[in-house]
Amino acid sequence: MKNMISYICLLATVFANLSCADDMDNSKFDNMIPYGKQEVSYTYPKGEGSLRVLTFNIRHCAGNDDVINYDRTAAVINGMEPDVVCLQEVDYMTTRSNKVDQLKTLADKTGMNYYFSKSIAYQGGEYGNGLLFKGTPISTKTYLLPGAELRSAAIAEFENYVVISTHLALEENNRVESAKQLTDLAKTYNKVVYMAGDFNEDLMNGTFFTELKKEWEVVSSTENTFPTGQATKRIDFVVTLKTPPTIVVKSNVIYNLDGVNVAITSDHYPLYCDFKKPTGLEEYPKAEGDLRIGNYFLTYCKGTDGVIDYDRTGRIIAKMNADIVCLQGLDKETERSEGIDQLNVLAQKANMHDYFAKAIDYKGGEFGVGILTKEEPVSVDRYQMAGKSEMRAAMVVEYEKFVVASTNFDTDMAKRIEALQTLETKLSAYNKPAFLLGYFNEGDLESEFFQMVKSNWNLLSADKSTEVSGKKRRLDFIVSLKSHNVNVTQADVIENLSGVDVTIASTHYPLFCDFSGLK
Repeated sequence: MKNMISYICLLATVFANLSCADDMDNSKFDNMIPYGKQEVSYTYPKGEGSLRVLTFNIRHCAGNDDVINYDRTAAVINGMEPDVVCLQEVDYMTTRSNKVDQLKTLADKTGMNYYFSKSIAYQGGEYGNGLLFKGTPISTKTYLLPGAELRSAAIAEFENYVVISTHLALEENNRVESAKQLTDLAKTYNKVVYMAGDFNEDLMNGTFFTELKKEWEVVSSTENTFPTGQATKRIDFVVTLKTPPTIVVKSNVIYNLDGVNVAITSDHYPLYCDFKKPTGLEEYPKAEGDLRIGNYFLTYCKGTDGVIDYDRTGRIIAKMNADIVCLQGLDKETERSEGIDQLNVLAQKANMHDYFAKAIDYKGGEFGVGILTKEEPVSVDRYQMAGKSEMRAAMVVEYEKFVVASTNFDTDMAKRIEALQTLETKLSAYNKPAFLLGYFNEGDLESEFFQMVKSNWNLLSADKSTEVSGKKRRLDFIVSLKSHNVNVTQADVIENLSGVDVTIASTHYPLFCDFSGLK
């Protein structure tokens, strides 16, 4: 009985407290999430300066309901705002698709341009892969690939990159062979290459991916892409050629998207990758924080084809991606160059500052050497040096941490040695790391001239020929005074560039060295 009375009293206290609830301050609960299903938004915003590559096996636009619905497929594409779309299983004028050009239809609905690659003839039409893209490519092509059912790749080349859309064979041996062929093809472009599609392979440690990953980076999301609904396999991919390198911003498989039922649109989920937009400077990448100094002998911008082409030379200089470029063989307002200040024209094309040193008066103008630089120097100086048949010059620019000189040595050994001694004295006076770049007019590294070079200077540039044809000697150099140590992180001679023929632009190849600790 006593316990019963205690229990009744406890209940009375509880109800008394509850009856006072209306008088309590419940404001702290105002921002609590209400009970029930919440509205979730599925969007995939693209960052500024990104390039978005989307890949989608569209199953000839027939969804899992077996209804061909172009609006539905286009809604997925439009919702992702891609720059390039790689499509697989595309019909062109087939019976099952009611004689519709599917890729053109999707292009019209997305406001993009397009290119189709036929894999096989099918039902009175064609079946294959497609590309949708913004802008106009430099070139497009279809590359046929092996398979029990023949395969293909649709390829579009743009100014700074290449995109490949493909759907590989069901047979492993044909997938492996396709990877080899596509790798060889991709390398010929000397550009960033994105390859995307249905690879028909989910064994990441199998033969196909073991071979592929020797030359390609698998950069897409690790989420599964097939089939829609269960998504038990990862067979759709985006990969990039390792050289030139790319920077991946993000990647996702699109399971949900505002305004469209993705799962019913196809039997594959679409997949995208966002990349830092390529600039065309990826062919010879420079480490962050490094300083790049380059050299280029120009022959007054006249190529081996006999054409003076400032656009061609300017593109090469821009693609060098150098902080400082030393140039030799420059005309300034001469008759043969139609009164053009060549260095100034190149500076405008490269968006750099220009500094010229006259060697001689020539045909109503001047002929000499110069330097292009991204950063304005602390000081500049110009020196004239004796030559056997004509005067020579050196252009010197000083920065806070180092000094750079550009010159073109004489053909005479004694005059070369005399000029070298003069420059050593002048540059030593700066008491900081000193670099000398130019056309040394000597290919024998055991000569008396080079014995003097090697006694007081470090040879930094790559041990490669800089002469395009003929004897193909190493005539252009980057050296530094031994009095100050410098750390070279990379050195190369540029023999190939995308979009411009280096072998025609001049009789010499450009070269460069990268340094750490000088910025």
